[in-house]
Order: sequence, then structure tokens, then C-alpha cells
Amino acid sequence: MMFEFMRENFSQMDILFYGIALYEGFRFSPGQLSAEAMLEDQKPSEA
Repeated sequence: MMFEFMRENFSQMDILFYGIALYEGFRFSPGQLSAEAMLEDQKPSEA
């Protein structure tokens, strides 16, 4: 149902907006995390 709606209403301008979204997503994503940082996130929080 959703794919049909998107297919019917797709325009060339959508490609531009999807491209901007991808660029910004990669730009604001964190870089590579070290093993220490990943382990730190897995520690149980003290309440």
C-alpha cells in the first residue's frame, strides 16, 4: 500500500531530497567506534 503510494507520487525532486538526506545522515553519523567505547555502552547503568 505504501509502496504503491510512493510509486504513484514519485517525482524527480524526490531524488534530490533523498540524496540530501543520505548525505546529512552520513555527515552526522559517528565515526568508527573503538572497542572500549562499545564496551562502555554495554555496561549496565547504575540507578
